[in-house]
Amino acid sequence: MTGDDDGAGSIEYTALFRLMNAVERAGVITRFPHNSTLYELLTNKAWVHMLCANPSLRIPATVPVPKMWIENDL
Repeated sequence: MTGDDDGAGSIEYTALFRLMNAVERAGVITRFPHNSTLYELLTNKAWVHMLCANPSLRIPATVPVPKMWIENDL
């Protein structure tokens, strides 16, 4: 259950990745399940539009769009 005070907690993702990067710079290795750079790439799904041009991966053609366009229904 999410979306109210009784639901699951969440953290704004840029703050999480800033924290993970700072911890790694301090010498603590994070591997949950990857280092922070790869984890950010995977969770933001930035890999989809980066790899869709490779036909052997069979990823549907995609393009990145600014979040603002979606929020404003442009």
